[in-house]
Amino acid sequence: ERKQIDAHGVKFDGDKVVVPVRDIDGKVWSAQSIRPGEDEGKTFEKGGRRSGNMHVIGDIKPGADVLVSEGYATGASLHQATGKPVVVAFDSRNLDAVVDSVKSRHPTNPVHIMADNDKHSQQNVGVEKATAAAAKHQVGIAFPESKTPGKVSDFNDLHVREGLPAVK
Repeated sequence: ERKQIDAHGVKFDGDKVVVPVRDIDGKVWSAQSIRPGEDEGKTFEKGGRRSGNMHVIGDIKPGADVLVSEGYATGASLHQATGKPVVVAFDSRNLDAVVDSVKSRHPTNPVHIMADNDKHSQQNVGVEKATAAAAKHQVGIAFPESKTPGKVSDFNDLHVREGLPAVK
């Protein structure tokens, strides 16, 4: 409710959201558990495999745009705003491997990294990793821009602050 998103291919375990972590073929390798609250944290299944794996929201059709996000809430906001399929990489360190998998499997699909912009942090890792992956794989990149003052680091923050039309 706080993130203003719907459940897209996730399960619930009590008050936790459980997001399956799959490879490009759909095989589940791990799961991310998201606890409610700002600082409760996100954890991955012990021993699970994350690198190169993802969660896909929507259907990837030949030749259609594919958006890539870091987190689940960001991906859900992007999908709800655009109707486009979104591939969730789970963190900035995984963007390169996930974009590589998507481009290998769907070479005719335009791919766009919808980067986190942690400009309020000392090191803006989201921008750095997204920019590097976009350059390496020759894909598009976009960053959230807010028209209102305050901290907006990702497209879910923008959704909550200004609504889905601002995300679109």
